[in-house]
Amino acid sequence: MNLNFYKKNFGKIKISLTVMIFSAVGCTKKANDNSDKIPWLLAAASLQKSASTSTSTASTYSVGGTITGLSSAGLVLQNNSGDDLTVASGATSFTFATKVSGAYSVTVKTQATARNCTLTNSSGTASANVTSVAITCSSDGSSWTSKTLPSASTWTSVAYGNGIFVAVASGGTAAASSPDGVTWTARTLPSSASWNSVTYGNGIFVAVAGGPSTTAASSTDGITWTARTLPSSSQWNQAGYGNGVFVTAATGPSTNGASSTDGITWTARTMPASAGWMSPAYGNGIWTYICSSSTTAASSTDGANWTARTMSASATWQSVAFMETEFLRQLHTVELQLRLQLTGLPGQQGHCPAHQTGDLLLLETGYFLQSLTQVQLLQLRLTELLGQQELFRQVQTGLRLRMETELL
Repeated sequence: MNLNFYKKNFGKIKISLTVMIFSAVGCTKKANDNSDKIPWLLAAASLQKSASTSTSTASTYSVGGTITGLSSAGLVLQNNSGDDLTVASGATSFTFATKVSGAYSVTVKTQATARNCTLTNSSGTASANVTSVAITCSSDGSSWTSKTLPSASTWTSVAYGNGIFVAVASGGTAAASSPDGVTWTARTLPSSASWNSVTYGNGIFVAVAGGPSTTAASSTDGITWTARTLPSSSQWNQAGYGNGVFVTAATGPSTNGASSTDGITWTARTMPASAGWMSPAYGNGIWTYICSSSTTAASSTDGANWTARTMSASATWQSVAFMETEFLRQLHTVELQLRLQLTGLPGQQGHCPAHQTGDLLLLETGYFLQSLTQVQLLQLRLTELLGQQELFRQVQTGLRLRMETELL
């Protein structure tokens, strides 16, 4: 056998070489024959065969994570658009049955009953067992489930802060706390009183009581409460927090108000009229108070100094709230921009001869209305715009272009 020949051509004739080797076993050695090298050749053939036939097995990893707030059944998860996983009510973790060797993408196929479950860290490429997918479930706000508070009391107010719900009741010392709004634990307020309101801000819960009384309380955890004192004996009605200040005012009618920067020490304030003050709210740098069955209202920039305001009609006003979104801020900015465009472009000395009757209005009735003498009337519901920001951007762009064309 010619070893050099087989070495040179070994990679090309593995099968025929192996046959030749076995056929040579037992033959008589001839002169100048290299059959004594057969063991080396066999080893080389074995190595080549192993290299050419072996395959590597890709590593696979499990995909799972944690769940919070899942208090109902029906949740179905998917990974990579398949491998459906039904998760039981009360589950705090999950793992898909099928392991992956690369990319994973966890999604919600079916929401749990009356819950809205959202995901974080839901996709990536697995290089080890995945345990970082986090699912948080909360109420969907449309389906309600009856729960039980720890005592049959006249529950008057509830607040949320620092991961806990807190409720207070009038006519005793009853309070309660819950981490999820489902399971409640009895707590005790520092004295028996007509507890009317609880609020949360700056790391502390604050409760106030009517009576009349000077009774208030504070708690950093919603569990253990400490007695506090309001500046006068009044029918303290509701409390609120905003911009680093707690405020409360009395019903009655009364002009008594109070504010506190820490929820512990209170300072007397004077409301602008003797009225039944209720529902303090803070937003956009302004405090507001309203009064039921009247046109009386008030506003303040600091929660200490109040200015009388007038509601549009005498009605049984009950509550006020503030909401601001980036879209609303953009809408007001665009309103200003369009007003400036309607009064004239730079160099036109502040007026637009072709469109002197044009105007832009943001109506109280909830419509966004743009009217121009030579531009098509646009009338869009503001509530619809809130859910159609892309439509608004298109209208805004098209309107600006048309206005600039008309004004030039």
